[in-house]
Amino acid sequence: MTDRSTRLLDLFLAEARESIVILTRGAMAIGSTLADVGELFRAAHTIKGGARMLGLDAVAVAAERVESVLQRIRATPIEVDAERELAIAAVDALASFLFSTPEVDGPRKSLSIGTAPVESAPVRRTTIRVTSDRVDRVVALVSEARRMAMASDPNSDPDGLLVALEQAALRLRLIPLSTAFDDLRRSILDAARADEKTVAVETIGGEIELDASVADVAAEVVLQLVRNAVAHGIEPPDQRVRSGKTPIGTVRISAALAGSHVAIVVADDGGGVDAERVRHRARLAGLDDSLPLLDLICAPGLSTRERVDDMAGLGVGMDIVRERVARADGELNLDTSPSGTEFRVRLPISRVFESLTIARIGGRLIGIPRDRVARVTGRPEVGSIAVDSRVDEAQALTAPLGPLVAPNRLAKRAWIAPDGEVGIVLELSDRDNPRQ
Repeated sequence: MTDRSTRLLDLFLAEARESIVILTRGAMAIGSTLADVGELFRAAHTIKGGARMLGLDAVAVAAERVESVLQRIRATPIEVDAERELAIAAVDALASFLFSTPEVDGPRKSLSIGTAPVESAPVRRTTIRVTSDRVDRVVALVSEARRMAMASDPNSDPDGLLVALEQAALRLRLIPLSTAFDDLRRSILDAARADEKTVAVETIGGEIELDASVADVAAEVVLQLVRNAVAHGIEPPDQRVRSGKTPIGTVRISAALAGSHVAIVVADDGGGVDAERVRHRARLAGLDDSLPLLDLICAPGLSTRERVDDMAGLGVGMDIVRERVARADGELNLDTSPSGTEFRVRLPISRVFESLTIARIGGRLIGIPRDRVARVTGRPEVGSIAVDSRVDEAQALTAPLGPLVAPNRLAKRAWIAPDGEVGIVLELSDRDNPRQ
């Protein structure tokens, strides 16, 4: 392919990926007040037109089949569930042709579906896509320029402009959580169908934007927690009815900002975690059954599922969740009762740029994430951290300490101050109960 053809194909795939998200979300909404068949027609037509222009005949035919199914649904309505299944099957076939056809050559075959932002505004806007390493380079250069300017000319004031440049560059990395939430609806449907359950999903906070690298972690973690909720939490319909519940289970995914972090909660209204069963399985696996329940649930290879299938039963999943959260400098917590289970995930909004309260401890420059500082006091208190002096609050470009520093639960990241001094970020968790 020529360079121009490659660029055109890249542009087509980027727009088609957004159209697939619209089609998937819309097909699943058929039968509800949220359904907009007209929007689905427009999305399918967009793919068909672009495919025809590029000579991707198989893709164009698959898009035309989606249009035909939608036309049939609109002209002669049938039973809602059947309509929804017809539409989903047609969209699946289109996605398969779009991202697997030999006509779409090279690494584009492996492109995932539904990772691009979906604009809710009536006017379509062009989404600019850049690789994160290029953005990281811009951010690093701007940060270094600010440091050098402030160190070499104390009377100048470049800080305001350069901070604005940093913020603008960093925003290029932000993507909304709704991109992950849209994909989860389909995952929940597939998981419930495989388990012969009926599950509704509710999402809150999809407008919250995270750094792309953190959003990837959030999507992976939440997907596994949702699968876990359907496989282990939500009961079969007949069992729910016997317990006085509605036959349809609910999985609620919510996100809220908490300082420089995002708090994500995955909750279900199932029967809760059977602690005794978990501890019994732990004993059989040779584990210490006196460990906290979350530790046992996240133990590699431990499962309470009798039937091994694609959704659960191999004892993998929760250990991966905890490991991914820990690697992202986050936290995972659990609350469970007979009325349901709630997993709480806390992740930094960005693993690149942090809001810090800066102080000196033992002469060393230390930064504490701003949302971990309850207050500043002039006298010692229980649970407080004694500092030499409070220095400032700042937005800092941080980076991992790397392999040259021994592993430490409290110190994993660092930053360079304007005068060139290296500061250490204290990674305080809830159990550290920090005060300053």
